[in-house]
Amino acid sequence: MSNNGDKRAPDAQKAAAEAPKTKKKKGMPLIWKFFFGLIKWAILLGIVGAATVGAAVTGYVSALVRDDVVRSRETIVKAMQQNPETGFVYFRDGTVIGQLRSEVDLRPVEYEEIPQILIDAVLATEDEDFFRHIGVDIKSLLRAVKQKVLNEDVQTGGSTITQQVARRVFLSLERTDSRKFKEILLALRIERFLKKEEILAAYLNKIPFGNGSNGYNVYGVKAAAKGIFNKELKDLNLAEAAYLAGLPQSPSTYSAYTGKGEFDPEGFREAKKRQELVLYHMKRTGKIDEKQYREALAYDIRSALAPPQPKAYSTYPFLMLEAERKAAEVLLRLKNPDLTDEDLRRPAYRQALEDARQELLRGGYKVYTTIDKNVYEAMHRIAKNPELFTPDDEKKGVEQVGAVLLDNKTGAILGMIEGRDFFLEQLNHATQMTRQPGSAMKTIAAYLPALESGAIQPASVLDDVPLILPDGATGVHIPRNHDGKYHGLMTA
Repeated sequence: MSNNGDKRAPDAQKAAAEAPKTKKKKGMPLIWKFFFGLIKWAILLGIVGAATVGAAVTGYVSALVRDDVVRSRETIVKAMQQNPETGFVYFRDGTVIGQLRSEVDLRPVEYEEIPQILIDAVLATEDEDFFRHIGVDIKSLLRAVKQKVLNEDVQTGGSTITQQVARRVFLSLERTDSRKFKEILLALRIERFLKKEEILAAYLNKIPFGNGSNGYNVYGVKAAAKGIFNKELKDLNLAEAAYLAGLPQSPSTYSAYTGKGEFDPEGFREAKKRQELVLYHMKRTGKIDEKQYREALAYDIRSALAPPQPKAYSTYPFLMLEAERKAAEVLLRLKNPDLTDEDLRRPAYRQALEDARQELLRGGYKVYTTIDKNVYEAMHRIAKNPELFTPDDEKKGVEQVGAVLLDNKTGAILGMIEGRDFFLEQLNHATQMTRQPGSAMKTIAAYLPALESGAIQPASVLDDVPLILPDGATGVHIPRNHDGKYHGLMTA
């Protein structure tokens, strides 16, 4: 038993000795463990930090915009596409008397009517990535944030065209973080509901371009082309398009005209510099080549500016106000056909008339009159001739006059004298002055009917004696002559 066991023991020892030895695994060096641990903690802390910052930013933004309503698609689309429009008054031959009273000149235009050269000029200067971004340009926005945080000397707004039109239509122009965040969120929402072309058309219809040649503030590219160059949009050349594209950044700085329509040399110089910058950006973005760039720079833009034009309310003040007043009555009567002249004079309709007038001034109406320009101006030359009137008196003032010239067949008013000087007295003596007709009634009510019927002839003899007539009440009326005397037999 013991001998057999002794034989197996050496065999087991031999087998154990011949079996392959397992290598012992070496542990990771302590320095690497420490390093990877740091990385894991850094990542974890970064995630937590980012989440914390994100939550803080979200909370901050939410606090800034919490008072801003969430506008519906219908509200946004309606506001973006709605534009007040300038109205005009015309003489009987279709020539313009002038623009209806307003603070601005605004003439909406469809996107298809805007020339490509003007679109290129605007986008190259204001928002070259307009057709690629989602309403907010991240690069420009980050650049603007960096400039503000570091308080750099040159700071750009970073606003896209969508943001600018959102600000102008729905928000204020105040420079605050609250307004900026509202603007960004609203721009993203606008881009969901409107096509790029619709957004750009809204922008080009609503932005200001400074004063026009008549002194009105011009809004939108169509009014700007007419007010600054006296041209239609389709007739603008490259130099003129670049000039207009540069104005919206600072309309008051770049305006070549004052509020009276007079030429402003300093404003024009600034506008010319801005035009040159627009042309540079157009070349930089490949919208024009070197030759076009040089030719546009050489173009005499000063000579292309429209000459100053007086406002119609300065040239024809009586006529413009009368056209405005009567057109407002026509508008009100279209909505209320049963209204009489007497109704319109009642205080109860005063507000309704004012509402109709406001609609007229903002609704792009065209008011056509029967006034003949030559007749009207000839009548006013008479009114302005002091030799035809008694001298001005310190107590009695200026002798006034009112007159209307009618076409007897149609009743059309061809001309009128509303007064001698609007700036001395605004009352319209032709249509608003109530007076005793006096001896004018003799020819209208007595002599002309008698002549037409054959009852008298010019040589017929009448006896100028006292005549006792019933006064229509309880007494009698005895007509008298202006001198208080009776003159006996006289010819008609």
